[in-house]
Amino acid sequence: MAIGNYWECVLPGGADGPPLQQIVQGTATLRREHFPSWRLEPGGKDLGPAEFACLGSPTGDLRAVAHLIKTSDDTNFYLHSAFPWLASGAPARLTIYAIFSDFFGLEGFIEAGFDGNSVTFFDPLFALNKGTYRVGGEYDFKLAAVSMNARRSTPPEFDLMMAVDPEASDQ
Repeated sequence: MAIGNYWECVLPGGADGPPLQQIVQGTATLRREHFPSWRLEPGGKDLGPAEFACLGSPTGDLRAVAHLIKTSDDTNFYLHSAFPWLASGAPARLTIYAIFSDFFGLEGFIEAGFDGNSVTFFDPLFALNKGTYRVGGEYDFKLAAVSMNARRSTPPEFDLMMAVDPEASDQ
């Protein structure tokens, strides 16, 4: 799954992402976690232990989630990622079919649905909920935005007359 610009779905066309001050204004710490090892990329240099902080704005229609990391060599946290968290959406009780996570395990997509039909969506609160998700489990989600990856398909050809009368033919 590609991780991309999540701000473009909630901001006017051509607008840049909101400034960092606007993202973290009024946020609260939702979770802190200690990692015994941190790498910036798979197979990259081990930067040693790191602290993770997940910040979120608890009110408003357009909320934000920010992931901050501080390695043992750093005196301050750096902004690892930030994305919108919409306050409203369509409630759905879905069964999880698959869980996809980025290398860091902080951001993730959920493939879920019912009766074998599924949708895959980005979970802005994945860092908070990843420990509770289980494939096959049912969970309540709010689906606030949909992004589609569609392709054109060609319908199969069939003989219209054969569908009405097997003995007839349109030739």
